[in-house]
Amino acid sequence: MANSLSAYRYFSFALFILCNAVVCCVSVWNLALAQQIGWNPLIDVYMITIGALGILFIFPVMCIDLLRKNSLVGRVWFECIWVGVFWILQLAGAAAITAILPNLLCSVEADIFQPSSCISTKVLLAFAWLGAINLLVYFCVLMATVIIHMKDDSQVWSGNTRMYPWYKVREALPSGRPEPLRTWSKPPAAAATPQIRLPSDLSRRSSTRSSMFDNEKLSAVPKKTPMTSNKSARILQSAWISATVTPASPPSDGSSEYGTSSSDLTSTPTGIPPSAMYIPYSSTIKPSPLGTGPPPRSSSLSATFGGAPPSAAPSRKGSAMPPSPLVPSVGQKNSSSGPRPKSKRKSTRPPPLDMTRLHSAYGR
Repeated sequence: MANSLSAYRYFSFALFILCNAVVCCVSVWNLALAQQIGWNPLIDVYMITIGALGILFIFPVMCIDLLRKNSLVGRVWFECIWVGVFWILQLAGAAAITAILPNLLCSVEADIFQPSSCISTKVLLAFAWLGAINLLVYFCVLMATVIIHMKDDSQVWSGNTRMYPWYKVREALPSGRPEPLRTWSKPPAAAATPQIRLPSDLSRRSSTRSSMFDNEKLSAVPKKTPMTSNKSARILQSAWISATVTPASPPSDGSSEYGTSSSDLTSTPTGIPPSAMYIPYSSTIKPSPLGTGPPPRSSSLSATFGGAPPSAAPSRKGSAMPPSPLVPSVGQKNSSSGPRPKSKRKSTRPPPLDMTRLHSAYGR
């Protein structure tokens, strides 16, 4: 449809040029015949002017429209105006020719003086009406097309007449896959689908498990033993942590002096058991009467570091350690009068620790 409209447009322009050229030439011929008879009709001058003006106007308009896109002369509104104006001018000329010239140049007197005067009048009348009808039809087609497209595009008046997609905006789009026909039927009953319900305390149990796991990890980490500032207390603390001390066996009846009883020391373990704790030395003995208690702690430490290691005692596994020389007591080292009398009461004080290894390790 758009191609047909464009073809008809150029056909109408060509017919407009032809009609104007013929009208212009025939008007000049008819004017010359009328002047020979002695008449001077002004309608011929009018038709010459309209024909020449139409030819001088249409050629520049067509050239500009073909060479330039979106030019002013190619707009829809501009073309409607000039087509309507020329249609009115040619319609007026054709009507005047019909009313005036046949009565003057087609009479008996005109045929006697100029026999060809009636022929020129009929040719001029025919092409004048043909040009007017041509412009009228094209004007009506163009206006109807614009009015139809105004519903889809309000800017159609500003479009280019040659490049505007006439009747393409109203074409149906290519349809895709055809949809199946829908028939009414009773909808099937919805089947009961099982629904999975999560327990409401799921998040609570997961948080409880995570907190228990964190507590277990924290409890598995060993705690650091606090260190004291005193060097001797730090040595005793390390000795009690690194070795497991078992209660000493009661001294036998044959022991004559304090400190001659066998000691019950165990072998140093490779690791620190969880139950190993530092127990103060004073809490393992019972208070004794005045004069019969153990010697001061400082003297016992000095005696232990200065003397030989005590005799071996059986370990927890039952194996006996190699015998070691007895450590002389402080009373024997310092007394010069004689041996110390036997104690009448059985002492519950454990034997002194073997501090030689600790002295060699920490005393450097």
